Amino acid sequence: MRDIVDLIEVDNDAPYSYWVSVEVTEKQEMIVELEYKNFENHAHDYKQQAIVDSENTAIISDYLQVQLSDLTEYLHDEYYHSICYNESEDAEGLFADLLDLILDCGAKYKLK
Repeated sequence: MRDIVDLIEVDNDAPYSYWVSVEVTEKQEMIVELEYKNFENHAHDYKQQAIVDSENTAIISDYLQVQLSDLTEYLHDEYYHSICYNESEDAEGLFADLLDLILDCGAKYKLK
């Protein structure tokens, strides 16, 4: 099982963009990722990940009363943003909201 969904979709021709995605890996770990790409200067690109181990992913799934196999779909339904032009506040705010959700569920994550 490997399930990944984008939570911010960008439809623009800007010289940079932000993405937020969530994934449940084959090891049943959840990864929430914030990514920035500067298409004019890739030296400024970066990623930040919150990694939730399988035990804590199960805690989130139980708290939300969602099957683990449906977790990314649930998060997509709750947090998906379709925007034409995004700024760091959009992506970083969504990333922070997801980190808060993890903690609100009683789970833990590690930032990478």
